[in-house]
Amino acid sequence: MRNAVEAAFGDVDVLIGPSVPFPSPVEDPEFTEDGEEGEMLSSGFANMTGQPSISIPSGMDGHLPLGLQLTAPLGADHRLLQIAFSVETALAAWRKPSRA
Repeated sequence: MRNAVEAAFGDVDVLIGPSVPFPSPVEDPEFTEDGEEGEMLSSGFANMTGQPSISIPSGMDGHLPLGLQLTAPLGADHRLLQIAFSVETALAAWRKPSRA
């Protein structure tokens, strides 16, 4: 699995997806064993392969926060932090109201 994930970085600098596949719940969801992926759907591959990953805020769903997970190749932790900072800065600038 690690080789397959690393191969994806031949064409891109980072992989971006939701931190979890649903808005943040008010309470922690229970882990299930009936085939539901839950939180592992988004972060499971990085947890299994050791890829450096970071979750950053990306907006709100009503009063609940949403997040993006960025994942980089092995050993690219510093580059991942640079990209995460740039994405978070761009998202914050987009959300700021313009001054008239």
